[in-house]
Amino acid sequence: EDEGFQVDMAESGMEALEKVTKDVYHMMLLDIKMPGMDGVEVLKRSKDIRPELSVVMMTAYATVETAVEAMKIGALEYLMKPFDPDTLVPLIVQLYQKIERAGERQLEVGSVIFAAGFESYDPATGKNTYGYGVLPNVVTSIEFERILSGSGPNQGKLLRPSDGKEIQKVAWLQCVGSRDPQSDADFCSSACCMFAIKEALLAKERSEGKVDTSIFYMDMRTFGKDFQRYRDRAEQEYGVHFLRSRIHTIDPAEPDSDLKISYADRDGMIHAENFDLVVLAAGQRPPKGTQEIAEMTGMELNPWGFCQLQPFSLSRTSQEGFTVAGSFAGLRDISESVIQANSASLAASEFIHSKGGGLAEEPTKEPTYRDVSREHPQVSVSLCTCGGALEETADLDVLKGWIEDQASVSQVQSIDRICTQEGWEELKEIITNNGANRLLIAACMPYVYTRKLQELGETAGLNPGLIDVVDIRTNAFPGLDLNREQVTQDIKSVVSMGISKVKGMDPSLTLTTRINQKALVVGGGIAGMTAALGIAHHGFEVSLVEQAEELGGNLRLLHRTIQGDSPQELLEETVAKVEKHPLITVHNKAKLIHTLGHVGRFLTTIEKEDGVGETLEHGVTVLTTGGVEAKTESYGYGKSEAILTQHELEEKLADGTLDPKNLNAVAMIQCVDSREEPRNYCSRICCTSALKNALYLKEQNPETVVYIFYRDIMAYGFIETYYTQARKAGVIFVQYDVDKKPQVNVENGRPLISFTDRILGRSLEIRPDILVLSTGIVPNDAAQLADMFE
Repeated sequence: EDEGFQVDMAESGMEALEKVTKDVYHMMLLDIKMPGMDGVEVLKRSKDIRPELSVVMMTAYATVETAVEAMKIGALEYLMKPFDPDTLVPLIVQLYQKIERAGERQLEVGSVIFAAGFESYDPATGKNTYGYGVLPNVVTSIEFERILSGSGPNQGKLLRPSDGKEIQKVAWLQCVGSRDPQSDADFCSSACCMFAIKEALLAKERSEGKVDTSIFYMDMRTFGKDFQRYRDRAEQEYGVHFLRSRIHTIDPAEPDSDLKISYADRDGMIHAENFDLVVLAAGQRPPKGTQEIAEMTGMELNPWGFCQLQPFSLSRTSQEGFTVAGSFAGLRDISESVIQANSASLAASEFIHSKGGGLAEEPTKEPTYRDVSREHPQVSVSLCTCGGALEETADLDVLKGWIEDQASVSQVQSIDRICTQEGWEELKEIITNNGANRLLIAACMPYVYTRKLQELGETAGLNPGLIDVVDIRTNAFPGLDLNREQVTQDIKSVVSMGISKVKGMDPSLTLTTRINQKALVVGGGIAGMTAALGIAHHGFEVSLVEQAEELGGNLRLLHRTIQGDSPQELLEETVAKVEKHPLITVHNKAKLIHTLGHVGRFLTTIEKEDGVGETLEHGVTVLTTGGVEAKTESYGYGKSEAILTQHELEEKLADGTLDPKNLNAVAMIQCVDSREEPRNYCSRICCTSALKNALYLKEQNPETVVYIFYRDIMAYGFIETYYTQARKAGVIFVQYDVDKKPQVNVENGRPLISFTDRILGRSLEIRPDILVLSTGIVPNDAAQLADMFE
């Protein structure tokens, strides 16, 4: 109040919420520990009532991690207790100034990328089958991540929440809030399986192999490039248990606060097993505010509330100029989010260029800095005292005296609150007049100074490349259990490294070299054509080299997607755009012979069908040669015309040589020669192709019996809903293990399949009209190109 603020007090969380509801506040100071309702819950509810409210958490050192988590859900900052008014008031003033500077702004932009992420499913909502929030030793995967962290509540020690007992046995339950139509979640959250495997391995690492780890799952969706090998290594080398099962209940197992999991295994047998801790793989949900964003922008949402993408696009929405990235558009893991972010950036840039704009910075006059290249380093060191906090925790006189004695240091000054306007002006005046040719600022949060250093350099005539900021605030933070001598010594170490760094800084101009402004794209499939168009739309020439007679690649083999879109229409449109674009030159029936050069300038020789060579000069190369359907000799392929691959089945259905109405039974076998050495990876598309073709067969002839033999159905993301549709349509799914594969014999030109039904506990045989093999994808000319481009 002495500083001019109007202050209200609340003695409980409920009283605080009542005040927030009735009146408008700019800032709330909130204790983590509140009577009747903890501070994090008050934070959540307050932000729901007043989203614009700035909340600063107050915490004791033991609950710093909770405060950090609070910042992730909307807190502005946290303050350590105990603190005195002389320290608190300057911090509040500083935070309030930040809030004032961060008021509403209007930005005029050419495109918008929405990357709002996702929210984790709260297992306590709905049926709460697993007792989350009721049983203290049931946690989510995100919460277990904090338990594992070296900066977590137990410094990485595996102690369970209820009693601090050392964890000996952990269970992960998959698909909590995912793959559950009853919870309006008929989708797979895509990242949970690998998340669980990673956490199980980390638990093994933290405990030096002592912790028993079990993952209960329906399908282990290891659909990434190296995911299957990662899963196999977890099981075979580290002893992680994988149990294909359905969970019935989790019950407390007295008297040790253990948890008893009752489950049915894949043979239908009922088991019960006790664990110290249960980790729930909580799925993804659209973030709050998604509906409001959709109404504001006119973007369409899909049935589950995520942003609806346009067909054949990773990032385009129903509204021109709006693109999306990451889980805002659906279920993604990290690698897919990064790829989609690149796609969204390109789409946004293309849109801006299509409207006559551009992303190149407007030329500006380069600032003039004084030439200090021939001068010996003279370092000016400015210490931020942060409202007296530095003097309280460190010996400022000793520190300044020590810095002055360092070689090349010409001046040391202390400035109160450099981050404020007054402090910054004082710093500018000092560096402008003291003649130093290097500046080291010892303050807090170095990253907030990045842009201000440019302004400071221009004002003082000193190249910003000769200015640096080091963080001394962390070492001098009030409440840390360190004495003044320790803090002073820690700050000396930080400042010493900073002085050494600025002494060696050399902001000399970087040498430039001529860059060839053309691109070479190798491979004329949908990826190559899309890459060529993306580059050409930005005004650069492109040479597109394709070894086949026509552009299109594998896209020519596809006739429908599982969503019902037409790949052939996409092919026709894309080829037309490529062939009509004035900046794209297509070289059909051509192959690469040789390349040499360096980044920015390559010379690549191609050979055309008539044997004539041509040398192309280009600055960048994009390789998009794709893959091909793997060949196989497994399961009798080649011994009968009734045994096909998925591509061959789709082609026969498209050209009419195979009529679904004449088929009584069709069998499909997944993971043919895949997910085992030497091709121990998932090709990602096989299960989707099988579901697509199975649904088409049932649509054309509901009487056709369709069997799909699988190890794990890789129906990640929204493909899960088609898996549900296939089961509803009567497709029969038969699970098998890699060591107990179906056996196929050819009798009278027809396949005879022998397999074991685990539910019936007996061997069965079927004789389908056709057998379809999902053989996966292998690289196309990858080794040769890798050698050529090193």
